[in-house]
Amino acid sequence: MKKAMILLADGFEEIEAFATVDILRRASITCHMISLDSDMVRGCHDIQVMSDYSLKDIDTSEYDMIILP
Repeated sequence: MKKAMILLADGFEEIEAFATVDILRRASITCHMISLDSDMVRGCHDIQVMSDYSLKDIDTSEYDMIILP
């Protein structure tokens, strides 16, 4: 099964991230939202999001693709 990560940093564009996550998950592709630092990330429209994992806590070699919104 394919596995994707979407990297989220403060100021990310919410629609770019969430639309991509939605499409991948509907296609039954595992998709994790990964933060660079803390668990909470703030988008460009001041929406706070809880990431699935932090970059320091995962093995990036397990993923088939990295998406940068």
